[in-house]
Amino acid sequence: MKIKELIEQLKKYDPEMLVVVNGYEGGRDDINIIKEEILIEEENNPWYEGKYSYFEEKEDNPDRAIKAITLCR
Repeated sequence: MKIKELIEQLKKYDPEMLVVVNGYEGGRDDINIIKEEILIEEENNPWYEGKYSYFEEKEDNPDRAIKAITLCR
């Protein structure tokens, strides 16, 4: 999802609503950090490792680099 798509989705809700992320093992936590990162999409990762990995400048093809924002607890 891109930022413009997220904004469009969020416009449907009361702007005073709380936004949270998954907790470490359960429950929910506040968003405490918004990080800009460079990622790559992984085609063969197992489901539990997630769809994206950190871009490694020395190892990964620059054409695969994706600028992203990560919401962190």
